[in-house]
Amino acid sequence: MNAKVVHDNLNAGGGSEYLSICTIDALSKMGFQVDLFTFENPKIEELRRDFGISELQVRNVLRIDLFELLQLDISGQVGQPSSQKGAQLLKDNWDDQHYDLVINTHGDLLPYYNYKLSKVHKTGDLLKNLVTYCHFPIVPHLTKIGRYIEVLRDWADSNWDKQKENLLKEYALPRAKEMYDRMMQATTILTNSHFSRNAIEQIYKGVKPIVIYPPVNIDKFHNVFSHEGKRENAILVLSRFSPDKEIENALRIAGILKSKRITFKMTLAGNLSKENEKYLDRLKGMTEENRLHDNVHFEVDASFPRLLELMKESRVLLHPLAGEPFGIAIVEAMSAGLIPVVPDIGGNTEFVPKEYQFHNLDEAADIIAKRALVVPDHSPERSAVANIASRFSINNYQKNLRNIIETLLLPGKYLDPI
Repeated sequence: MNAKVVHDNLNAGGGSEYLSICTIDALSKMGFQVDLFTFENPKIEELRRDFGISELQVRNVLRIDLFELLQLDISGQVGQPSSQKGAQLLKDNWDDQHYDLVINTHGDLLPYYNYKLSKVHKTGDLLKNLVTYCHFPIVPHLTKIGRYIEVLRDWADSNWDKQKENLLKEYALPRAKEMYDRMMQATTILTNSHFSRNAIEQIYKGVKPIVIYPPVNIDKFHNVFSHEGKRENAILVLSRFSPDKEIENALRIAGILKSKRITFKMTLAGNLSKENEKYLDRLKGMTEENRLHDNVHFEVDASFPRLLELMKESRVLLHPLAGEPFGIAIVEAMSAGLIPVVPDIGGNTEFVPKEYQFHNLDEAADIIAKRALVVPDHSPERSAVANIASRFSINNYQKNLRNIIETLLLPGKYLDPI
């Protein structure tokens, strides 16, 4: 059997990339020959560093550019294969009838809808074997605020002539929006939480997404829980440094804790991109202005071993953003025995115990001071949150995916067991 996995760039190193890699691995175990459809060749060394994989079980890596993805030919200037061999590869690549299964694992941003394949089906029919894993339907929002074109620009070929920006605006943007909407309405939708499913159903009436929780490599973090060392009165915030993560809420909570004379240390750890350097400067300025420099510390682009050390030292994982679709970092920390303190809105409410959910920042500070920080290092409470996290293992994700493929998408097909 043949399968195609669609993802923009596995080298980005985030949660959706890990889901894509686990999906490829699962399909391979089921007996599929897998082709990868992507903008960038996977860099195995980076994937090994970020995810601990030694190889990627793919038959072919099929590279595309933005206009090929959108199935647009703009006066022969873009989207054209460079050779007869390339032309045949592109033709085969878009003939999805040769694939038993096609899965877009970055359906929160990446539009993938095969107009050629849709002509085979009646209008309005669900293309069951064309699957979209949508982490959260963010494209309608980005379109509304005029920022989706920035995403498309990032996907344009590195040799793209910037003077032809009008082609993006006149052709790529409207086609991408149309393709995304068709994809969401006419393919089988998988998503990461009931919170995300509800958001999809509100935007796309009649669509019935299937919840399949994403995979987390919990084994790497669970070893921290068995560590015999003593934890400090430390709060860990795991998030990339970006304004959309609302990390300033963590600093406000730190200020409340200090005003209550609570002894604590808070570490903000995450990756930083160049465009967010000013945001990090604002966070550091806020720390100084509120005289939190003795309590709050920053760990920028910390290595994985360093993150494990921080988890060993910490008692609490604070998540400052309300409305997180899932929260992989929360699950990772729970696997390591940290008590999660999270907002009461978002996908994280589906697995974090209610007593650790807050409605406002004052309540968050109270939960940290009176409950989370006082939980003993090796206690039933910490064991309980670690056990909850075990639900999101790689093995469970792959088994759930196999069940969906076997029962809903390809009934009657023989799949190898996982």
